[in-house]
Amino acid sequence: MPAPAQASWLLLPPLLLLLTLPATGSDPVLCFTQYEESSGKCKGLLGGGVRVEDCCLNTAYAFQEPGSKLCQACRTPQWSPWSRWNPCSVTCTEGSQLRHRRCVGWNGKCSEKMAPGTLEWQLQACEDQPCCPEIGGWSDWGPWAPCSVTCSKGIQIRRRTCDHPTPKCGGKCPGEAQESQACDTQQVCPMAGGWGPWGPVSPCPVTCGLGQTMNQRRCDHPVPQHGGPFCVGDATRTHICNTAVFCPVNGQWGPWEEWSTCVRPKMTGISCKEIPGQQTRGRNCRGRKYDGQRCAGEPQDIRHCYNIQRCRLDGSWSEWTTWGLCDPPCGPNPMRTRQRLCTAVLPKFAPTVTMVEGQGEKNVTFWGKPLTLCEMLQGQKLVVEEKRPCLHVPACKEPEDEKL
Repeated sequence: MPAPAQASWLLLPPLLLLLTLPATGSDPVLCFTQYEESSGKCKGLLGGGVRVEDCCLNTAYAFQEPGSKLCQACRTPQWSPWSRWNPCSVTCTEGSQLRHRRCVGWNGKCSEKMAPGTLEWQLQACEDQPCCPEIGGWSDWGPWAPCSVTCSKGIQIRRRTCDHPTPKCGGKCPGEAQESQACDTQQVCPMAGGWGPWGPVSPCPVTCGLGQTMNQRRCDHPVPQHGGPFCVGDATRTHICNTAVFCPVNGQWGPWEEWSTCVRPKMTGISCKEIPGQQTRGRNCRGRKYDGQRCAGEPQDIRHCYNIQRCRLDGSWSEWTTWGLCDPPCGPNPMRTRQRLCTAVLPKFAPTVTMVEGQGEKNVTFWGKPLTLCEMLQGQKLVVEEKRPCLHVPACKEPEDEKL
């Protein structure tokens, strides 16, 4: 008798066999179909009990460890966008505020060899308002509004306004602007609806990675009557299906390399002269796997240039730059800095050039770091710097909605 039961198990379809096997390897996670870059949140829940390796068969997917609010993308680790600046550390006069970003991804590290989950902080000065608030006073309470429901029991509210006197400089009135009390309409409510049985499960909609099937039910056991409320709960539910096939990964351009030296073929000594040359830079298409699409665009860029490398040029002092970020953002005594720079006065060479008849004019760019000469300013020849301390600095704390 045991032999037929074993044979029946071996004839299960491949997809069903994969779903019935116990999870092995890494701890199970919640798997999602999308990582939202703008908010750092996981979207499109597939389900739980999935290995990270299976979830990340598709690098567009994301996962969340049980009990954690931190969403982790399946793609190669990279820094998330900076968060919004936190509120100013004080509500009036000058203070400081923080923002952060996180190394997000899987199976690698971000720049500076930071591991996924690492936080980086920035600190800047802020001032919400130059004066401090003054509280106001409440008016008398208004009349009670009608009951919130037309049957059974509900609530009703009344309101008052903060204008006796009006607060100043962002101040508020202490207490609440409205209050509520129970009310009874003395009317019987209509009958609520009830759910019918669940329907069949739909087929798996994807050909690679993980997908999601679903089934539905109707609110018809009974149908809501006499204005009664609709059924409570979801009309659909979802299930994970696993193809165990890697999804295509499209290539992505890496960063442009540095521009090559500005030269002109078959000619030497074009430096510091109004003789246009050419320079190139390249980039590489990276990460293409599993028959993904190749990078769109060209791997090489060419431009025309004037070579001013180490040319002696007159300079002039710039205006003060804006104040920079507070540094260090999470350390003791953070400072902010602004500068005036000795900038080169570029020669008045022709801004465009015609290299081949009939191809029109091409823009020409200055290339190189000239030897700039400025008059002495505050004992400096190249950079004048001013520093100020950052005030009312808040502590760097792990964001509540991203704790591991």
